[in-house]
Amino acid sequence: MLRLPLLCAATLLALAGCGGDDGGGRTFTSQEVIRHVQDAAGVLLAVSSESPDDADVLRLPEQLNELYGGFEVYVLEESTLDRNVERLLDDAEPDERDIYWRRDQDAGWIALTRHGANVILAWFDAPERSQVNERWERLHSLMQSLEEE
Repeated sequence: MLRLPLLCAATLLALAGCGGDDGGGRTFTSQEVIRHVQDAAGVLLAVSSESPDDADVLRLPEQLNELYGGFEVYVLEESTLDRNVERLLDDAEPDERDIYWRRDQDAGWIALTRHGANVILAWFDAPERSQVNERWERLHSLMQSLEEE
C-alpha cells in the first residue's frame, strides 16, 4: 500500500528541516535513472505530472508495486539540491545501512536512501522503523547499481 500519495511529493519537498550529508557521487538526470531502471530491471519509470518545479518524481506503474513495494525516486535539480535534500531528509540521521527514516502522514515509516549526489529513493512499505524486506532489498540493489555505471 502506498502511504505517501503522489500529491504529497511536493509537500515532502516543501517541508522545513535540516540534515543530510552531501551524498557524494555523480549527478544524474531523470532520463539516466529511467534508462538504467529499464535496462537493469525491464520496467519503465515515469515522471509524475505532479512533480514540483525543482525535482522530478519518478514512479512505477501500480501493478508492479508487488515486486518493489510503494516508492518514489526524487531526481533533484542541482540549483536547489542542498535545500531539497535537507527538506526530504529532515533531521534524520542515517542508520548503519545509510537509510534515513521519516514518519509518513499515516504514522508509518518511509525509508529514504541517497544515490549519487541528487537522487533520493523513498520507499513507503516499511512495516516499522528500521525494518526492510526483500522488496526494498531488490529496489535498493537496483538503485545502487545506478551509481556503479
